Amino acid sequence: MFKNKQNIILYIGIVVLPLLIFCFIYFIQLEKKASSSLKEKAEWVGSIHHQSLDQVIKETKNNLEVLALSGTSLQNDEQKMKDLLARAKNTDPRYAGMYWLNAEGYVITGTNENLIHKHLMDQTHIETVLLTKKPVISDKRVNEQENFNYFSISAPILDKENNVSGFVMAKIRIDYMENVMSILTPDYSIRVENKENESILEINPENKQPEDNNWVIIPLDEGSWHLHVKVNPNMETFDYKSFISGLIYAVIVAHVLFLIVKYLLLSRETKRQKELNEAQKLEVVGTLAASTAHEIKNPLTGIKGLIQLLEEKYTDEKDQLYFSVIMKEIERIDGIVSEFIVLGKPTAQKLATIDTRTALNDLQPLLESEASLYDVTLTVLVHDDPVLIIGSSDQIKQVILNIAKNGFEAMPDGGELMIELSNQSGNAIITITDTGYGITEENLKNVFDPFYSSKESGTGLGLYVCRRIVEQFHGSIHLTSKKNHGTQAIITIPTASEP
Repeated sequence: MFKNKQNIILYIGIVVLPLLIFCFIYFIQLEKKASSSLKEKAEWVGSIHHQSLDQVIKETKNNLEVLALSGTSLQNDEQKMKDLLARAKNTDPRYAGMYWLNAEGYVITGTNENLIHKHLMDQTHIETVLLTKKPVISDKRVNEQENFNYFSISAPILDKENNVSGFVMAKIRIDYMENVMSILTPDYSIRVENKENESILEINPENKQPEDNNWVIIPLDEGSWHLHVKVNPNMETFDYKSFISGLIYAVIVAHVLFLIVKYLLLSRETKRQKELNEAQKLEVVGTLAASTAHEIKNPLTGIKGLIQLLEEKYTDEKDQLYFSVIMKEIERIDGIVSEFIVLGKPTAQKLATIDTRTALNDLQPLLESEASLYDVTLTVLVHDDPVLIIGSSDQIKQVILNIAKNGFEAMPDGGELMIELSNQSGNAIITITDTGYGITEENLKNVFDPFYSSKESGTGLGLYVCRRIVEQFHGSIHLTSKKNHGTQAIITIPTASEP
């Protein structure tokens, strides 16, 4: 039940919540992109009509300037001026009428008789033409009892002294321009406004509020008008395909991440369970060791007593040497049995400053005996200078003998075993090298694990105990090996200053 709940919480935390956050952020980004795309389309529509309107106004101004130059010589011939205005009107269907005004602003002639003799000087753009002596566009939408709306453009007729002697005026049909714009962009609401925000022309009219930000505003180059294009929210720009494909990708990534996390948690749990099992094994071994230590010590005490009696009986120097070695080994066995509890619960050690050379020299007879048994050539290299460490003599002997014995057993057909003791950079270095069958790279990773052994009769505790002992001396053991090329063990223990 707890595991299922934990898996649900983990799934929600790694898959569900990140996916919800991703969907929200990704959706917002696509919405912004869609909104930006709609605005870009509205700007594109505005640029089309902006160019078209500017072109009409500019072309009309140019035509009026040409008519004004011609009108300078035709001011005394009303009929010729009327014919010239008619021909100019017929050049463009957007022109509703062309007119000639005198210097006082009265219409003298034109293509439409309704305005003849009317006074237009009070129109703002006519007054501006008089002042600037340049073509000016009107700023109003006009409907004077006609069936269409228009706006006007006027240009001055200048005499030889550059004084205004009259005007030419053109009416531009707004309905014609609105129809063309509606055909080009039927899906958009478009307004052209003057500087007082009054509408000049519009298609698909919509109410425009001052705070409405859904309009693109483009100023015209000719005149003081502004072109307003409504962003069309009905156009499909949201990229659903990208959203769905992104969601699928996110789901896959989230589940892969979930599986990776599950794998890592499972690996950690497996490792923790393995360490717990090893600790339980060691606890059992420690309990067994403590319960059997007393039983082992009793026969050892008897053997020790008998050896002492034999030592008194056989006084030969060679025999005494053998008895001395046997007694030391019995004491070492007693010490090992007493400290075997280190497998379960490490005990406080009686550490002292010892000379590693002495421990190695004491072991040499036993090592030579083992080497002879396995037909192995033994080489022991010990430097002349003392190599002092803080530790236990019996335990350092146990480490050296255990590793050396592994080397002998790895050479059943004979070989070479070399033990070298040196002092390097404040460390006692004990190097034990054999020429045996070696250890595979895969097995080398596990040799220090408790109860791991490649030998049929091995307990798998030898190297583990060696490492525990060396670590108690603040040292380390490093093994290198290659299959069929032997093994090398390097024991590094910090040295102590001479007493």
